[in-house]
Formats: sequence, structure tokens, C-alpha cells
Amino acid sequence: CVNYTKADGTAVVAAAGGAWTLIGTNVISTVSTVTQTGLDSTYDTYAIVISDLLYGSDGYHVYFRVGDSGGIDSGASDYSWHMAKTTIASGNTYVGTGSTEAFIRIGSDVGNSTGEGFSCVMFLGRPGDGTTMPIFHGTHVSSNTSGAPQGGAIYCSRNAVITLDRVQLLAQSGNFTSGRMSVYGISHS
Repeated sequence: CVNYTKADGTAVVAAAGGAWTLIGTNVISTVSTVTQTGLDSTYDTYAIVISDLLYGSDGYHVYFRVGDSGGIDSGASDYSWHMAKTTIASGNTYVGTGSTEAFIRIGSDVGNSTGEGFSCVMFLGRPGDGTTMPIFHGTHVSSNTSGAPQGGAIYCSRNAVITLDRVQLLAQSGNFTSGRMSVYGISHS
């Protein structure tokens, strides 16, 4: 792959590596959960991309969970999370945390009027069979119930080591009406 040629005719070639490989994508249509399987030891880093997500009702949170071959983990103390959110309209910063929860909160007070919604990108920094707890970090952005843009950082974990092979998007209440969740494996070479 030649990116460009210098005036003296020398080719300048881009560095290889870092390719994102699609593991799977889910088009969302009136569901309360969306699960993607297929995470394993092939990649050491995974990206979870949630885009254009819309709730059926106004003002709910967006949750996230993980699991293994036995299913999704939903125990009352399975997860720890921290979510920072600044709202443009007020400039106020909200910080939510949970250290023993049945879910990870990745969005809050999401609006559902015309043009409102939610998106985020999170990274899982270990393979499915890694030796550390599944740990995630990323950013989120949405419109709140007043239509004001809001967003910030997310970092979270499953509170024990598991052989992770799936991730799940979960509605706090009701259904998501539209959107997409895609999971990518990121190559280190």
C-alpha cells in the first residue's frame, strides 16, 4: 500500500497493524436487550460501538453487562462502574458510581424526542480468556430529556475473572426502538 510518492520518486508506505475486524453487528428494533457473542482469545482488545440508539420512553438509563458460555451475568454484585457526564446546557457535571451492581450504567437521562438519542464507544482491554477481570473504558454522548447534549467518560469492570464470550446492551425499562451495536476485535499486528 503506497500512501504517496515523494518528489524524488520514493514511495512512502503506511505502517501495518491495528486492523479492526467485525465480530458482529446487531440492528436494534423494539427490544429490551441486545447480546453479541463471539468474543474469545483471538484478539487482546475489543471495541463495542453503540450508535443511533433510541428509547421508546423518555429519561431512562442505558445499561451494559457481560457473560460467558453460561449466559449473561446479572448477580446483584457482579459489576463496578463509574460514569462522568457533563451537560452542555448547564455545564454541571454528574458523576455516578456503583461498586456492587447487577449492571454497568453507560448512559443516563436519555431523551427520545425527535433527534435525541445515545451513542458510545467502549474498549475491553483483555482477551476473552484473560487473567484480569474484564475491564472497560470509553466515552458516551447523548441528548437528555430537554434535548441538551451531554457526555463523558465511562470506566467499569466485571468484579471477577470469567471466560468472557458475550456482551449485552440492556434497557433500564421498556424497549430500545432503534439503533445498532457492533463489536470489533482489534489486531495488535
